[in-house]
Amino acid sequence: MPTVSRFVIWERPPDFRKTHPKLASVLGEVGIESLDSVHGREPSFLGRDVSDIERLLVSSHLGMLAHAWWPPGEATPDCMLDQSVEVLELNARSSTCLSNAGIRTIRDLLRQSDNDLLHIKNLGRKSLREIREKLAIFQCEGGLPPPEIRIEPGWFPLAALLSFEALGIPTKTTRILRQAGVDDVHDLLIRSPSEIQEAFLSDSRAWRKLPAQLACFRLFLGTPPPSFVTAYLQSFRSAFRGDIESALPHLGRTLSAALARLQRSTAAYLEEELEFSVREEGRERHLPIIRKLLGWDGGTGTTFEGAAREFGLTGERVRQIARAWISRFAGEKAVLLDHAIRFIARRAPATANELEAALLHEGILRTPFRLESLWATACWFDIHPGWAVHQWNGVRFVANTTDLEAIRNFHVAARTGVSRFGVTNKAYVMAGLPVEPSAGFADLCCSLLEDLHWLDDQHEWFWLPAARNPIEKRLAKVLRAVPQVSIEVARAGVLRDRHMDGVDLPAEVFRSLCELLPWCHIEGEIVAAGKNLPQAHYRSAAR
Repeated sequence: MPTVSRFVIWERPPDFRKTHPKLASVLGEVGIESLDSVHGREPSFLGRDVSDIERLLVSSHLGMLAHAWWPPGEATPDCMLDQSVEVLELNARSSTCLSNAGIRTIRDLLRQSDNDLLHIKNLGRKSLREIREKLAIFQCEGGLPPPEIRIEPGWFPLAALLSFEALGIPTKTTRILRQAGVDDVHDLLIRSPSEIQEAFLSDSRAWRKLPAQLACFRLFLGTPPPSFVTAYLQSFRSAFRGDIESALPHLGRTLSAALARLQRSTAAYLEEELEFSVREEGRERHLPIIRKLLGWDGGTGTTFEGAAREFGLTGERVRQIARAWISRFAGEKAVLLDHAIRFIARRAPATANELEAALLHEGILRTPFRLESLWATACWFDIHPGWAVHQWNGVRFVANTTDLEAIRNFHVAARTGVSRFGVTNKAYVMAGLPVEPSAGFADLCCSLLEDLHWLDDQHEWFWLPAARNPIEKRLAKVLRAVPQVSIEVARAGVLRDRHMDGVDLPAEVFRSLCELLPWCHIEGEIVAAGKNLPQAHYRSAAR
């Protein structure tokens, strides 16, 4: 950890040689005539053992030898971490998910990245936000004290002397703090967390991010710097001014990268994560182009040439903008993009509209986002989702290669069932397939069948046009013999056919089929022959 030591003088009596002769004598031995020559100097400047000088300064209440530390990276709190996660008071779902994943303590939880947590079964983005928010609150309330740094007398964090701008606190957060009368980092640290939180009532998201931003410098709300820094703040700032000015350019780049990772990992929605790098370095003007190109605006996306025409650019310029964004984004950890892709994969096959609504409900997306755009974005980064968006019979749906084969097998089995028994239902079809029974899968397959007609209110039984239909053939034979007959008698006559052995044909399903056929009609409880009744050589109404 980088450290620096300097003398800090806060009192300079004009006649200190008379009032503090012993100190003046020791300083005179190294050629120093005034206390101003000591202020801000490193111990090595004196060229001798400084313990006597340090002791005399402290005993005279004129100054001290101060030691400042500056952490090179993000802090990792390491106290009181063996408490149970129950102290966070998470909801039942989040607690159960963590317990099932073997995460028992705060220490275990802090070891998990956002990506690790999102891989836990049934733990979605809403639960992740709750966990991060509760951790931030727990930290602010003192549940997570500062890291284990051995603080000797005279040691303090150099970052406590900085302004908000130098520390890298976002402009919006800085404005909120200053409107609340909090002028700088030192002023922030000496206030109580509850007092600071009141200033963020209108922006809870900025409040949740503030503790993590401070932690990049191992600063914690509710943990003020040592009292001697507060008492002589301006003297400390002047003594360490050179160290701050020389360190800021290098540490500013380190902090920017740390805050970029922080903002990426705490993005609340997929749109924020994808657009974050576009907004960096004044490139927000490129955002509409990227949105249009990949369909983030709710559309279907477009080509380089299409985007170029709309924004008055050349196709090559649009390509350069897209490539620049991709090269920047590729180095970041796309937590929500990865989570969204896996979220879709776990629920496929399903209709695209259903999955798009699920992404909104789960809190992964803020606004409607077409899955075609999500798939295209993943492909731009050489991420292979394992699924794709298809369209059959006017229905958009998501499926992988195995799912497509299973859907085709369902369709073949459904048409075979209708050809053999006249009607069929989802359970019969699914029973003959080597796939796990699923009502959602069967409903999807049926929605993709052209000319399917449901025969019951529960959408279990259905009819399809087929080259051969034994129910239609038998019913036509009955009506040729008796043009008007009760529905129950007609149904019994159909079921007496040897081809219908073992077939379960509910009365309401048979009635619906009779209403569907063009050559018969229902009058109360009577089914009557209509025009164009098939003759004896008839094989199928569809034919």
